[in-house]
Amino acid sequence: AGLAERLPASARAEASALRDAVAATEAPADEFFALCAEFVAEHGRRDDEQVLLDRDKRAQKQWSEVEVAAEAACRSLDALAAGLDAAADVLEPDDPRLNAEEQAELAMLKRDLGEQEQSAREIVELIRQILSANADEVISWLARQQRGGEASLHTAPFSVSGWLRAHIWDRKETSLLTGATLSYEDSYERLRSELGIAEPRERTLGSPFDYGRQARVYAAVDAPPVNVPEYVDWLGRALPMLIKAAGGRTMVLFTAYNMMRRAAKATKGPLELDEIALAVQGSDGGPAQVAAALIEDPQTAVYGVQSLWAGVDVPGEALSQLIIARLPFRRPNDPVDQGRSTQFDDPFIEQSLPQAVTMFRQGFGRLIRSASDRGVCVILDERVVSKNYGSTFTRALPVEKVEQLDVAEIATRVHRFLGEGRSG
Repeated sequence: AGLAERLPASARAEASALRDAVAATEAPADEFFALCAEFVAEHGRRDDEQVLLDRDKRAQKQWSEVEVAAEAACRSLDALAAGLDAAADVLEPDDPRLNAEEQAELAMLKRDLGEQEQSAREIVELIRQILSANADEVISWLARQQRGGEASLHTAPFSVSGWLRAHIWDRKETSLLTGATLSYEDSYERLRSELGIAEPRERTLGSPFDYGRQARVYAAVDAPPVNVPEYVDWLGRALPMLIKAAGGRTMVLFTAYNMMRRAAKATKGPLELDEIALAVQGSDGGPAQVAAALIEDPQTAVYGVQSLWAGVDVPGEALSQLIIARLPFRRPNDPVDQGRSTQFDDPFIEQSLPQAVTMFRQGFGRLIRSASDRGVCVILDERVVSKNYGSTFTRALPVEKVEQLDVAEIATRVHRFLGEGRSG
């Protein structure tokens, strides 16, 4: 209060005007985001809270109402940014009438006002960019939170290749990219296209692991389709059988929380009867926590989703069995994938399948982490057997064959192979 009283009258006047500008933004902003939420509710799917703003959506009458409200919100934010600039401009941290502490406080306030002005202008720019975006040049979408119903705006480029070329590849004399899953179908063409890399030198190195000795891969032939209700019931019987055969030491990879939680509910009791603990991502901690549970007590099964498919390292016998409950295709209603799919003649073959195969390889990579590891991978998604594209997944694995058996026989093979490793 003391510092405020010692400010010049012009600064106090700008502060009062700024308070009015802040208050004036509330109603237009609330109206804009409320209309965005209504648009998602009207045009989104029941099982999804996102809407891709393609040409068809932008042609809707309701979208015109969103545009009008957006412009009103932008005008109020422009006024707020101008008020922040004016308020910062009249502050004079070097005023000799102020002591050192007050000068420091005023300098910090002036800096904060400048940052808030920049934020307000960036928000206006983003809103106007999304509203004026050409659906052929940028991907824009609205989202609404399931809890609370708040709406948000998002945008993404169709391709990052041009940006990477301009800001990285063309500015560096040498760039080195390494990874275990960079190629697809023994080719780097897809990676070159996505990243905008022209004429790189490429080299593929062999694995240091002897997968023929260290790993076995099985596919269940008696599993029902993953998209029928009976599949989770079947998992309730198959997973305990397989996990018991491995003595715990198992990671099960899902693609959605809903299926994972239903499977956990169905298998927790049977696993406890065999004194096997169950750690579920989310309810029992994040990826690092559930992976640590497996390391601390190998007589454990871990259930996880996307973030456990990559970046988790559990070497040794603690992870001896990897079960893939569902092939990792992305959600068909992902707005970025929906937008980018328009660039392909066959979006499934050119986009969805390569993405899923790459994630599948990353998931398999959790199993063998050292030259002394032994492990079994069990694929429960029947599409790897029944669909023509199933062989694309199996060819991507570093093993000579994938044995197709019913789940009871797979459990017998798992017990035998892992038992041989322990006895050896």
